[in-house]
Amino acid sequence: MSGVMPSGGYVVEQPTEGGSRESLRALIESVCLLRGQEFVLSTGARSDFYFDCKRAVLRGDALNLIAHQFLAAADRLPTAPGAISGLSIGADFLVAATIQLAAQQEHRMIAGCVVRKDRKEHGTRTFIENEQPPGTKVMVVDDVFTSGRSTALACERLMEVGNEIVGIVGLVDRKQGGVDYLSRKFGVPVSTVFDIGDFPALNGDHCDH
Repeated sequence: MSGVMPSGGYVVEQPTEGGSRESLRALIESVCLLRGQEFVLSTGARSDFYFDCKRAVLRGDALNLIAHQFLAAADRLPTAPGAISGLSIGADFLVAATIQLAAQQEHRMIAGCVVRKDRKEHGTRTFIENEQPPGTKVMVVDDVFTSGRSTALACERLMEVGNEIVGIVGLVDRKQGGVDYLSRKFGVPVSTVFDIGDFPALNGDHCDH
């Protein structure tokens, strides 16, 4: 269908120290921002655009840039997190890349865990892979914030085992109330690397209904 597939022709420049936000923004706009048809969102709403951020997190160049941004976000939190987590599968790659970069930089946040949507049916029979000890301060991440409810589920599961949520960070905010919802619900800093205003390709003509 015309206009749905991105060109994919963008070449990422080598990241500067801390990663290049503009390189990452341009790559997401090029390979993740889909137009040209009606999309059904996780909330059930319909939209004329969609951020398929798996196209970025499954590219080594983009994932490296994302990890730099998320590690920097961790350093800006008032309370330093000791671990990073999120809901599978949206957060799996984000968590893995960020803790790998943290280890390379000898950063304190080298532990990660992933929250399953459904309890594991064998072995540990847990909701959380690599569950962290009670009292661990956790930064929760996701790729796209829409309503924020899937990210909230991850936070709730982590709190049930005694972890403390100290911040929530997303890659892209669709500006549909997710950030405000998460901030009110958990009372912690909530931020994203980008929101829809950062993408000129949308030209202010997007709509959700």
